[in-house]
Amino acid sequence: MGKDGRPVDMSGRVQVLEQGDLLIAAVKETDAGGYKCVRANEAGLVSASGYLSVLVVVLTEGRVLFPVAVRTQIIQPPVDTRVLLGQTATLQCKVSSDPTVPFKVIWRRNDEEIDTRSSKRISIQDDGTLEITAVRASDVADYTCSVFSPGGNETRSARLSVIELPYAPVNVKAVRLDTRSQRAVNVSWTPGFDGNSPVIKFIVQKREVGDL
Repeated sequence: MGKDGRPVDMSGRVQVLEQGDLLIAAVKETDAGGYKCVRANEAGLVSASGYLSVLVVVLTEGRVLFPVAVRTQIIQPPVDTRVLLGQTATLQCKVSSDPTVPFKVIWRRNDEEIDTRSSKRISIQDDGTLEITAVRASDVADYTCSVFSPGGNETRSARLSVIELPYAPVNVKAVRLDTRSQRAVNVSWTPGFDGNSPVIKFIVQKREVGDL
């Protein structure tokens, strides 16, 4: 069981019941947020998410005036994402707020505000999701989503990496070793750019001089 991407802190008033339900007693404003439940067994796992809003009752001279929703906040923040070169990247930034409170979502790339008019590849959806089509190596950056409203402000960030083909090794050297028992060559090289993805293996091939 998790809340806003972190494990739920089980305490005296927060517990998971035998059937798997989450019980929160004496609810506080800090209990508001996105909750995710994951069930797993030998057949696999399934998950479901939901958002808990907490209403605060305002009292004036002993009278109840109205409930006030919790502050405007990001409930589905962007996460570090890796995308293949040329594919589409999506960074979510979904916001929860009181329906009567307006808010504005701004995306920044390396601390510079993104202007969607400057590129047809970049767009911001109605739910705050940033979409980048036909991603390039130049799109690699830290992306920050900020929400501003009278009900509160919040900022969350994530890293976008673009996976490319790795570059060929450089400084390749082959040194023949002097051994009487067998012919041996020591081959060394400096790995090139890994394409933002771990290199699994290198393949070394040889060709006898007589084959030329």
